Amino acid sequence: MKITLYGIITAFSLIIGVSFVNNLLLKDYFILFTIFLISIYTQHIWCKDCSSSYSLASHLTVMPILILVFFNCSNIHMIIFAFSIACAIGRIGCFFAGCCTGKVTNSSIFEINYTKDYVINKQTNKTNVYVYPTIFIEIISQFIIAYLVYYHKFGVILYGILNAILLIFTSFWRHKKRMNNNIYLPVISLFLFSYMVYKKNCYKNLQIYPKFVIKPTSVIFGIILGLIVSNDIQI
Repeated sequence: MKITLYGIITAFSLIIGVSFVNNLLLKDYFILFTIFLISIYTQHIWCKDCSSSYSLASHLTVMPILILVFFNCSNIHMIIFAFSIACAIGRIGCFFAGCCTGKVTNSSIFEINYTKDYVINKQTNKTNVYVYPTIFIEIISQFIIAYLVYYHKFGVILYGILNAILLIFTSFWRHKKRMNNNIYLPVISLFLFSYMVYKKNCYKNLQIYPKFVIKPTSVIFGIILGLIVSNDIQI
């Protein structure tokens, strides 16, 4: 059993995200947990390599749509923001894990150097790898999206559109393509999510700013997820 910095950041992201979802009933938490498990379990359907690695794109394919289906409009803003901020913080863990990196380069002013046992080293079978620092663009983009979801009148609609656009652009700068370059599934799903939010008028009266309250349950779930991610445990 090991504990990695990637796992610690992932645990922290879940604790922060869940701490913004504190006005739900017990059955709602159960539904959210079930949606999360479904998004993990169905990874291998969308991506043949995703049974041995974690894929944010696979979660984006499933979770937003199911959240919209099973929750009423009054809770969607809170849940989508919680998911969005958790993704933004969790993306920092990707930098320390050496996954989701930019393409390999031999000459870049701001390159990131990974040595020995990072994911990119295993993917390239090299002990010393330089990559473009495009992971920082993804980190910043995710925080901007989370900010817009929280404050902007059409934040929930922008969530789907902006994440879809970000997925499209990542196919150009990533070393390893998302979901074996099968990004059309999450892109279509995210655009569909935004369209459904618009058609259901769920973007109206959604400015119910989530309150941040850390509860013991969120800490416990965070620790469990951190251990799972640290030890690469897959369903």
